[in-house]
Amino acid sequence: MALPEVRLIEDEKFPEKLRRLIARDAPKAAQLMMARGAVPLPPVILVACLYQLSQVADEETGAECQATLRKMPPAIIRQVAAEPLLPVVLDWLSKTFHDRPELHETLIQNRATDEDTIVALARHGSEALCEAVARDQERMLRAPAIIEALYYNRNCRASTADRIIDFAARNGVDLSYMPGFEEVLAAIHGTTGTAPTSPADHAAIADVDQAVRELNAETDRLIAGGEIDFQDSEAVEKKSESLSMRLSKLNVAQKVRMALLGNQMERSALIREPNKLVQRAVIRSPAVNDNEAMTYAKNRSLPDEIIAYIASNRQWTKSYQMKLSLVKNPKCPMAKAMTFMRMLRSNDLRLLSRDKNVSPAIQKMSKMLLAGPVKA
Repeated sequence: MALPEVRLIEDEKFPEKLRRLIARDAPKAAQLMMARGAVPLPPVILVACLYQLSQVADEETGAECQATLRKMPPAIIRQVAAEPLLPVVLDWLSKTFHDRPELHETLIQNRATDEDTIVALARHGSEALCEAVARDQERMLRAPAIIEALYYNRNCRASTADRIIDFAARNGVDLSYMPGFEEVLAAIHGTTGTAPTSPADHAAIADVDQAVRELNAETDRLIAGGEIDFQDSEAVEKKSESLSMRLSKLNVAQKVRMALLGNQMERSALIREPNKLVQRAVIRSPAVNDNEAMTYAKNRSLPDEIIAYIASNRQWTKSYQMKLSLVKNPKCPMAKAMTFMRMLRSNDLRLLSRDKNVSPAIQKMSKMLLAGPVKA
């Protein structure tokens, strides 16, 4: 159920005396009095009035509404968040208190909370919140976007991510629009089977989850601090050794998920995995940028399928250097390589015509293009 475009509470739901204070055309002084909480009201009614006023009043009054709401005692706000309020009000609470995880847990337990709000909370929530959302199977069936949000939240346990994807598949939920979904499902069913259910298995997975989170935090810190330069092959190789040991603890489904959610260092290790499901997930990750794709395009050891995928990506192949790199890679489909060659400069064609590391067909085509069109 999508939240309404006009996010206002019907006037009839407010007592007549309150309507005069929160109406769009109410006197500014009256609006500010309400916005500052100067009107004694029960918490539930006050929050509803603050919401309504924040939507219709000017920026100054709206800011006062937000400030008054945030000054209310946390215990009172939690009580309000548990009430069967209108979804738009509960959504407003979730956004105003984006930094209150304990309130988020109350909101997801409230049956009046809209699925769109649950999706937003699941996308960035803590591990505990992800677990709570994942237990609500009824909601996930009503709003499959919740499953997607949980899967792409790095705080969600790997075992939980596997479980909800398997749940979606068993219940005929179509998630084919998710990048890498087919790879994830194949990894769960074809390689790893169903998610572990014994306490020992869950404990082992939890250890891996923690290791992955620590690894993510450490690599992100090193990248942000400039301690890792992806152009420095020795530094990458050294860090990759430690990463490889961590990756060896993950099953295929967990590697696929890391390929989709991980950072550049993790993807650079996973692209070398022998399992094609993992490699496909890496190249289809939304996080792969132009420079990273260029690195893969130059790698002659990658499977034909990966190079073909890059060659078919219109965004990546806008780059002249990408076209040249693909032409030089023998794994590039010949039809694509020939198309790219027609866009190359004469000096690059000249080099290709003498390059013994490219196929004879590329050398021959380079010479033909340099010679120009054949005259009748």
